[in-house]
Amino acid sequence: MESKGTELAAAKQTWRYRLLRYVPNIVSGEFYNLAVLLYDADGALVDARFAREFKRVACHPLADVHLLEQLREEFEELLPAGEELGGYLAALDKRFARSFDFSPPRAFLGGAAPAEIERLYRQLVADPPLLRAESAPPRPGTRLYLRAKIDAAFAELRLFDLGVEKDREVRYGPDRAVATFDYAYRPNGHEQYVHALALENDLQETMRLGFIKSLLPSAGLSVVVDERARNDVRGLLDQAHIGVWTEPQLGELAAQAHAQLTR
Repeated sequence: MESKGTELAAAKQTWRYRLLRYVPNIVSGEFYNLAVLLYDADGALVDARFAREFKRVACHPLADVHLLEQLREEFEELLPAGEELGGYLAALDKRFARSFDFSPPRAFLGGAAPAEIERLYRQLVADPPLLRAESAPPRPGTRLYLRAKIDAAFAELRLFDLGVEKDREVRYGPDRAVATFDYAYRPNGHEQYVHALALENDLQETMRLGFIKSLLPSAGLSVVVDERARNDVRGLLDQAHIGVWTEPQLGELAAQAHAQLTR
């Protein structure tokens, strides 16, 4: 009888959980669950799980998967120290404006913490099984497609061996906001950035890049667009002094970067 009573009490443990959510586009408000955090009845952080893969998030044209991978590493390093992890998560909102937020806490009755955190992770964070299978090639016009083409062009001329970096974080403006460019290199001490622009949101992203470029007047920025990009998009990029390139021109872009890096 005591054993059954103990099991029943364990099954009625009160827990609370919150979800850390990623918002690639604050205009649409669409979000992805990145992590689940489990708290006891007194509000102490007991355990947490961060997404192990980002195939679902990567389908969004504005998603910064490299940033998410960095956050996962930081998260896992701090997980053994619950208080430090809590402070780190609270600071995400300040570091990345409105790109991350938390769901309201929800209470439930459950069993042992390890079993409950794994159940919550599978239900609320993990990619569905179909998305864990081999993903299809990226569609033309998406950032993933253009980045794959840029990768190939840059690799052919061994630009990564010459100092080209991927996913460079840059601070800009008086508030020191953070932007991430797909590629960066520094010939003769002058920052040069290359960024892929998805066709489906090219106008909105063009305006954002134009604003960022205005606050980085000494840096060079080149944008790779789909050949179907509208003339108004190309015109806005030109007005912002941003170089415009298309997929057939990637060999020329890579050759230009090679010449700058080998002078």
